[in-house]
Amino acid sequence: MMRKRFTALLLVFSMLIVTTLCLPSCTEDKDRLSFTSQEYHTNLEPLQNWFPALGAIEQAHWKRSVFGRGLASCIGPTCYRLTGFAVCDAGERLWNRKYSEVSGTDFPDGIDPEITGFTEFQWRKYPDFTEEMLGNHYIGLVLIDIQKGLVYFDVENL
Repeated sequence: MMRKRFTALLLVFSMLIVTTLCLPSCTEDKDRLSFTSQEYHTNLEPLQNWFPALGAIEQAHWKRSVFGRGLASCIGPTCYRLTGFAVCDAGERLWNRKYSEVSGTDFPDGIDPEITGFTEFQWRKYPDFTEEMLGNHYIGLVLIDIQKGLVYFDVENL
């Protein structure tokens, strides 16, 4: 009986120490804020590193959110979601590739006409390009408007 109480106390004490040491470092990281409260990033280098298939990027707006809050985001592998768009030269390489039309998607989340200057989009899915862009590292949605050179992505890392 005494041994069970000691084990329980030891477990509670261990969790208290872990929470005290890890929680502040997990909640102060800007990447771990809620996805909706984050501002868009405009730097191009991370996107060029993550998605070389985009080619030369002229403009980009993207968000990165880490799954989990507080202690949950510190334990285990880091899973994150990337959402945004890039104006790039990828569309030029897709003119003659097989695609499928996308219906019912006027403005994916994150595409603000005031930012892009575009009010209408002709979204298409290019399965080969999506596979090339996401590789073995990501899953998710990739839409392209080749007329505007615009690539929209909403992906999660594996």
